[in-house]
Amino acid sequence: MEIWQSAALAVVCALLCLILRQYRPEFALVAAVLCGVFLLTAIVTQLAPIFSDLTKLAEQASVAPVYLEVTIKSFGVCYLAQLAADICRDAGQTAIASKIELAGRVIVVALAMPMFFEIMELAVSMIA
Repeated sequence: MEIWQSAALAVVCALLCLILRQYRPEFALVAAVLCGVFLLTAIVTQLAPIFSDLTKLAEQASVAPVYLEVTIKSFGVCYLAQLAADICRDAGQTAIASKIELAGRVIVVALAMPMFFEIMELAVSMIA
């Protein structure tokens, strides 16, 4: 899906949500969630070739696959946490949204910890 198609879908969905919010607010939230999920799947299909190219590039540069894996997982966690937080904000649940964002940050740090330990081991071996 090209950007103009994504933008058009988002604008149509936003207008639909504005209309629905006046009469049936619960349907407006459902429409927003469905639009977000549809756009997410469209984005993921666009990212698949990019990730395969990054994998090839990492292999050519002799980068350990774990580093690329952590980067890709972190990107996914950030996007999903932001999407979930935005949906919660649309539903008026700002406290839950902030907790989801915090959970996303914690998960990204947890994903990066093995790389951090490897860097620390490298630094200690260089000092010793």
